[in-house]
Amino acid sequence: MLRRSWIDREEMKILSSELARTKSGKWRVMPITEGAREGLALLPGKDLLLPHMTRPSMSRAFKNDAARAQLDGSPRHTYWSHFVVAGVSLRTVQLLAGPGVP
Repeated sequence: MLRRSWIDREEMKILSSELARTKSGKWRVMPITEGAREGLALLPGKDLLLPHMTRPSMSRAFKNDAARAQLDGSPRHTYWSHFVVAGVSLRTVQLLAGPGVP
């Protein structure tokens, strides 16, 4: 589930709740790019941008979208790889990504 109220100019909050846990079970605050802001602004709806999805549904959607975009590897690791290529320090990537990402 993604709510517009969880997104501001610089970051997006990823919530961990009883219904949907992050990998670590903790909140995440993720920086977003101008392109991501523009894409999110195009999504219809007032506050609810994406509905609650089951883990298998979300995984299938990511896999299908990654195939259409001709991306290799995990979307999560690809995301963080772009940070490193852009010059973000490995320590910053580690802190933002949280546990489970080398």
